[in-house]
Amino acid sequence: HREAMLRMEPPPDAPAGSPLLSAGQFMPAAMRLGRVTDCDLMAIGLVLAHLQRQPEPVAVNLSPRSLVDPHFLPRLEQALQAQPGLCRWLSFELSERGLEERVDALAALAQVLARHGCRLGIEHFGRRLAILPSLYELRVHYLKVDGAFVAGIEQHPGHQRLLRAMVDVARGLDIVVYAEQVGSAAQWEMLATLGVKGVTGPAVTQRLGT
Repeated sequence: HREAMLRMEPPPDAPAGSPLLSAGQFMPAAMRLGRVTDCDLMAIGLVLAHLQRQPEPVAVNLSPRSLVDPHFLPRLEQALQAQPGLCRWLSFELSERGLEERVDALAALAQVLARHGCRLGIEHFGRRLAILPSLYELRVHYLKVDGAFVAGIEQHPGHQRLLRAMVDVARGLDIVVYAEQVGSAAQWEMLATLGVKGVTGPAVTQRLGT
């Protein structure tokens, strides 16, 4: 699926032709100002507008801070209710980092998404394997293994055994495993033999560019 990437227009005093600001450039300011939830909801609105023009699988990254904002889930549900025919194209992703402290909030999000037929994914996964059973109970559809476990995997039997075990456990829980930051065809091929169902990263860009 395509990943939604929020961008911002440069400030008025920026030189002509300045590129759009990436999320990494403006999200720290949004956090300081308490506007992270607004950014997430804006991204969701833009994605829904895109899907009206071009239906296709799209993943939206959410900030963990939005989960604990009491206004977020009601506004998310309102947005999904307004576009019931588009929900099947939508996936929502959160980072593994900090999930243990937000299990109740994640459960509430999972319930909203399940009602509307959206998918739930966890990215940057791999350091907290013990939470896998909890993710099954929350109806998580897929995991994206952190790139730290992918780098050089074609040369490291230890990483291969770890990833295969992760895939086997996830498969038993009906959770699909993808891999992040895949940098070469050799890594991609090894991951496929280990049961990883899809990848992101430079290797994908290189293949699509050929």
